[in-house]
Amino acid sequence: MPEPTAAARPTLTPDEWHRLTEFARACKAAARAVMLYPAGHPAIGATLGRIVHVTSRDTLPGPIGITVLPGDLMIDDRAAARADLAVAELAALLHSHLIGRLTVHPGGDLEAWRAFLLLLGRAPESLRADGGISRVWTTMAGRHLEIEEIDYASVLRERSSGDVAAWDKVIASCLQGSTFELDDAAVAELLGLVGDADRLHDLLATVEARAEGGGAMSVKTAAVLRMLRGILDVVSKNAPEQVEPVLRNMASAVGQFSPDMLLGLLDRRRQGDEGAQLVQSVVTHMTEGTIAKFVARNALNEESATDRLAQAFQTLVRDADQQQRLLALARDDVAASPLGSTAASCPARARRQSRSKSPATIHLNVSARGSARSRRARFERSTLRC
Repeated sequence: MPEPTAAARPTLTPDEWHRLTEFARACKAAARAVMLYPAGHPAIGATLGRIVHVTSRDTLPGPIGITVLPGDLMIDDRAAARADLAVAELAALLHSHLIGRLTVHPGGDLEAWRAFLLLLGRAPESLRADGGISRVWTTMAGRHLEIEEIDYASVLRERSSGDVAAWDKVIASCLQGSTFELDDAAVAELLGLVGDADRLHDLLATVEARAEGGGAMSVKTAAVLRMLRGILDVVSKNAPEQVEPVLRNMASAVGQFSPDMLLGLLDRRRQGDEGAQLVQSVVTHMTEGTIAKFVARNALNEESATDRLAQAFQTLVRDADQQQRLLALARDDVAASPLGSTAASCPARARRQSRSKSPATIHLNVSARGSARSRRARFERSTLRC
C-alpha cells in the first residue's frame, strides 16, 4: 500500500499543535540561555522553569513521541497544519545531531533539562567522536528523554532497491581504502543523494564517525577524501552534467565540518596529488554564505577551538575586505540561529554596541609576526554572547 501523500497525511489536533509549539519555543529559549549564561544566572532559572512546566506531569498527560525531520517536527507521524518558526529551528538543531526521534517523558526537573540542553549545544562532530548523542545521553543516565539517532547507512539501505548491505559495503570499502562498486539501483540512489547537500553531509559524517585510528584526524580526512573521490567518479561516469552541481553540494557539506576536519582537508592541498586537486575543486565552490555559516556555527559552539576556527577562516579567505564582509554575514547568521542572542535578550551586549561605532558581533584580530604566513588570527567569541 503506498504511503499517504503530504496532503493526505493526518495533522495534529489544535491541542497537540499548541503543546508542540509551546515545547519548541520553551526548548529554544532554554537552549539559548544555558549557552549564554553561567549556572545560577536568573535567566537560566526562568527559561528552564518554562520547559519544566511545559513538560510537567500536570501539563503533559503522558510521554510524547516526536519525530524529527530536517525542518519540521511531527507527533506519531502527524504534522502540524501550518508551519512554525520555533518548531523548524528546533527541528534543525535536533537533526544536526542526527536525532531521528525524541520521546519526552513528563516530570523532567531543571537540572535534567539543563544537562540535555548543554549536550545539545555541543558540536555534532564532538558528540559523534564520543559515540553519538544517544550514547552520551545514556551514560548520563538521563531518564526524562529517550533519544533515537539516525543510522544514515540504514536510511540508505531502506531507500535503496538494491542489495540491503550495499551502503554498508560502500562505507566499509571507503574506510579500508578500496574502490567501492555499485549496482545500477545503488548508482541511481547515489545520484539522488548527492543532489541534496544535507543528505550528502550526513553520509560524509557517517564515514567520519566510523573512521578508525583512535580518532586521528588524518585517518578521518583520508576516509572522507576517498568518499568524495568515489562519488565524483560515479557522477562523472554516469551523469557528467551533474558534476558542477555535485561539487557545489560537496562544498556546502564540507562547510558543515568542524574547524579541525576542514583544516585537515585544506592541508591536503599542499601535497600536490590527486587528493589536493579534489580538495581545491571543492573549496573553490564554497560560497560566501557557506563560509559565513561555518564561522557562525563554530563561533557559537563553546567546544570549537577559537584559534583553529580563525586559522580555518583565514586559510579559506585571504582578502581582508572579503573577511570583513563574511564576518558581517556570520553576524547575521548568529542572530538568526536557534542559539543566537539579540541585543534585547542580552543587555550587556546592547550596552557594548551602544558604545561602539560598528554593529559587528564578530571581530577578527590579526597580528603580523614576520611574514604573512606567520600571521595568527583570533576570534573574540565573547562578542557573540553576554
